[in-house]
Amino acid sequence: MKERTLINNQEICNQLDTLLIEKGYKTKSVFNTVQGYTQEELALLESVILECSESLEDLLKLPNLKILKIKSQNQETVIEKDPFQVNTIQDFSILSYLTNLEELTIVNDPNLQELDLTNLTKLKKIKLCNNLSLTTVKGLDQLTGLENILIYGNKKEPDIDPMRYLENTKSAKKNYLDITMFHDMKQKMANFEDVYLNYTASYATNLEFVEKVGIYNYYVPLRSSAVIQLYKEAENIVNGISFKLLLSSKDKMKSLYNYTKKKIKYDYETLDQRDTDSLTIASKDQQLSYNLSFPNTSYSALVNKKTVCEGYSNTLRLLYHMIGIESRVIYCSKPSEFINGLNHAALKVKYHDQSFYIDADPNWNKNDVEFFMIPKEEFEKTHVLSAIEQVKGSESNDVKRYIK
Repeated sequence: MKERTLINNQEICNQLDTLLIEKGYKTKSVFNTVQGYTQEELALLESVILECSESLEDLLKLPNLKILKIKSQNQETVIEKDPFQVNTIQDFSILSYLTNLEELTIVNDPNLQELDLTNLTKLKKIKLCNNLSLTTVKGLDQLTGLENILIYGNKKEPDIDPMRYLENTKSAKKNYLDITMFHDMKQKMANFEDVYLNYTASYATNLEFVEKVGIYNYYVPLRSSAVIQLYKEAENIVNGISFKLLLSSKDKMKSLYNYTKKKIKYDYETLDQRDTDSLTIASKDQQLSYNLSFPNTSYSALVNKKTVCEGYSNTLRLLYHMIGIESRVIYCSKPSEFINGLNHAALKVKYHDQSFYIDADPNWNKNDVEFFMIPKEEFEKTHVLSAIEQVKGSESNDVKRYIK
């Protein structure tokens, strides 16, 4: 009698059972998690999707696992949480032992804090997006076989060696990093901008920088010339003489808030184009989705000088990152409109270990009302927050309590 191995993760069991039926295995050996599976059966499963799991331990029992997708529902863009679509995994260190992985996706995870990719030398595709607690990614710039890279919207983006990353990802066909990483790479390498331009001009890299846009759970890529133009505008602001004379971080934050609110026009034309029909079509049309998403970017604000609500927030996120202030864009709505979903964006900042909210959209600042560094309790009087933000403080420990 063949030795059998127990699998406790129900999602893995379900996917394995489905595969065994497709392969023509006798059904009596299927749907029996008490007896477990043979090594032959376990070796058949090469791809796993986890959407409501508590542990990764059973992945170690799958010798030929090549594709792993850990996908929670995006709790930033919904008002009510769905506990059946959120992973509650606490220990991600197991991933470093899955050395046969060729594709790794982790999105919208509230608990992932650290990820070590060093041993995953066979990786061809990596996707890390909207992980609200992720602060450390090791080994990304050491991987030489990556063909598809998409990393954006995490609490903190990977700390990489710019030159090593450019060299090791030359063969990547899709190479997207968060817009804030351009600044980080310039800080690490004085001539990064020139090197990056040379690499793109000689087709030695497909690296582009992307910005998260919540309207379609989408991202907007910027080519090398556009990202350089964007940062030229941003640097003119933060390197200005009057700005440098400001002593405190809070004064600098207020100055950038005032600039964003007063110098950038609201793009009513784009808003008028976004009727219900166009949004439905755009969800299925990538080019239209890009066209309607672009006004939500910091590029539209700083270069084109007009934007919509998320563009104001993305602009402040980029500028605050440049002066060392942690922030992230959050989604909300007016109390009178929340029945139609979350249709607005604002900014949440971390200042002296406390969280505050900022909204620079002039449509929310009529009658000279300012939404700058507002405590959560006050902000909720004028903004309906997303499911994840409704947790008190919405910091890492609170997020963990939220998903239990």
